[in-house]
Amino acid sequence: MPGMEILSPAGSPQALRAAVAAGADAVYFGGGGFNARHFAQNFDGEHMARAISFCRENGVRSYITVNTLIADRELDDAAAYLKELCALGVDAVIVQDTGLMRLLKGLAPQLPVIASTQAAANTLPAMQCMKELGCTRAVAGRELSKEELSFLCRHAPLEVEAFCHGALCYSVSGQCYLSAVVGRRSANRGKCAGPCRLPYAIADRRPRHMLSLKDSCLAAKLSEMQRMGIGCVKIEGRMKRPEYVSGVTRLYRTLLDEGRAPTRREVEQAGELFSRAGFTDSYYEGRTGRDMFGMRDERIPEKYEAALAFERAAVEKWTPSKGAASRFVDFSLTLKGGRPAALTARCDGETVSVRGPVPEPARTRPLTPDDARRALSKTGGTGFEARDVACDIEPGLMLPLSALNALRRSALEQLPASSREIPWRGEIPALPPALPVDRRELYC
Repeated sequence: MPGMEILSPAGSPQALRAAVAAGADAVYFGGGGFNARHFAQNFDGEHMARAISFCRENGVRSYITVNTLIADRELDDAAAYLKELCALGVDAVIVQDTGLMRLLKGLAPQLPVIASTQAAANTLPAMQCMKELGCTRAVAGRELSKEELSFLCRHAPLEVEAFCHGALCYSVSGQCYLSAVVGRRSANRGKCAGPCRLPYAIADRRPRHMLSLKDSCLAAKLSEMQRMGIGCVKIEGRMKRPEYVSGVTRLYRTLLDEGRAPTRREVEQAGELFSRAGFTDSYYEGRTGRDMFGMRDERIPEKYEAALAFERAAVEKWTPSKGAASRFVDFSLTLKGGRPAALTARCDGETVSVRGPVPEPARTRPLTPDDARRALSKTGGTGFEARDVACDIEPGLMLPLSALNALRRSALEQLPASSREIPWRGEIPALPPALPVDRRELYC
């Protein structure tokens, strides 16, 4: 069942390589500022440009996290950063701040914006608001049940993305202030200290990890999530090691491609890469309880080390594509008796139509849609990759493959250059002077 995207985390260059090698459709990562994983390695300056280029060369989409709350005095810097991302041709940005969404709608209307899970767009009215602010997709909260996700997929005016694997927040993403209160490190400013992973004691009782939830694993629900209409499944883990990214991405890639549920051993292997006393699907199934809680055993047995070593070897063996197609093109071929052959190519919002010779009645074997698809899909070395090839061919006609190849070449040559630079419409509007702010408010 095609159509659902696998989105993997990349908290470092090594994790980025691991995600691409394991078959991710898209990856998400952040720069040095304005992203909710301040303590990940992240990508700055030339490293960001190289990462985006690496994704493009290997046919993988790059989504950049700009998913923290932005103070008024930071808007100029945030706008400059987003302008740089537009020049680099990112595929989308993931945003929490609704004010920044509104600004982007005016400054860069062609830049796809994904509403972060930090924006807490977990209801239909919230999804509608995200659409009005210019978002094309919204990330649903981890705490939503399958019934709630299905309702949003049926009624929301934009695409729904959902987490399928990784850490769970005890609170609602974007609405937790415990880290700010306990450690003066705000989760909404990218500096969550993970206080829900700490031990707590009630009165004089023994301290316990009473807020720490197990990681989610919805591998067995993947086909169901696809049927309900979820457009993208997201793997959490920008703070996790590359071996984890590799193994978990490969698991979901395999299950989606093969249209099946995981074996018990496959789930165990994912747990060996990282889990907190096993996995849970309780939020998704709508049955919360004590069995959701667990802590990570930091002692790594030999079997865990074996799983990590296997993934390291798999990534090391992988060879990146050299000049691989980075732009998807859709073809539409029409062959009718007595009319010139017509081919339309669509790519990145641009459409090109070309005409060829008039097809002749077949003397032996007529041209079939499969023959035409094979010929039109041969885009190697052009910077394009054929994604969908639709054929409307009148029975009994023949067109030489050389003519089909010429049509394909002509269409691709007329498409705009491969630069993905996104237009930027001027500068950020002038703002009134910011009111004096108590520094304690910066942590909220």
